[in-house]
Amino acid sequence: MRKATVEVTGVSPLSWSRYVDADTLEGETKKDMEGRVWRERFHVNDEGNVVIPPMAIKNGLVDAAKYMGEKIPGKGNKTWTGKIEAGILAFTPIDLGVTRDDLEPLWLPVPGSPGKGKRGTGARVLKCFPQLSKWSGVAEIYIVDDVITAQVFEHYMQTLGRFVGWGRFRIANGGYYGRFDVGNVTVEQCST
Repeated sequence: MRKATVEVTGVSPLSWSRYVDADTLEGETKKDMEGRVWRERFHVNDEGNVVIPPMAIKNGLVDAAKYMGEKIPGKGNKTWTGKIEAGILAFTPIDLGVTRDDLEPLWLPVPGSPGKGKRGTGARVLKCFPQLSKWSGVAEIYIVDDVITAQVFEHYMQTLGRFVGWGRFRIANGGYYGRFDVGNVTVEQCST
């Protein structure tokens, strides 16, 4: 098994839309409730720092492989998607070094009536989403399949940053948020 350490630096804002199970308090409007809970839509670690969750890292790499659809040399029609899905592990979130207090609010009228969230209904609900204009961190990712070389891994990290992204309104979903540049990448052997 190898451990990859990857520096990532955002080139577009990062925003999350994590579900928040909250009810309005007595005398509070839905807009007031949004103003109270919007920061909770971003993930945080035990220390209270804003993070990118491990499964977002792994799923982003799988989405990057699907996006490229590249075949593994010498393996017929097999693509890298299955290898990335089974051969990459992420256990540690990317700590962005800021807290929820550093997040910026973004108020948007989103499609759907309360609880529905369907496009095309004409109804709109005002929601507040947390965002970071500038962000960076270090990802720790484990490569357990020896077929995935350091070059292949780095290629899919770069694809993730350019064409998939992370979070709400990311590139893969037709937006432009969550894009990043890949900085220094180190891959080294580690014990299991």
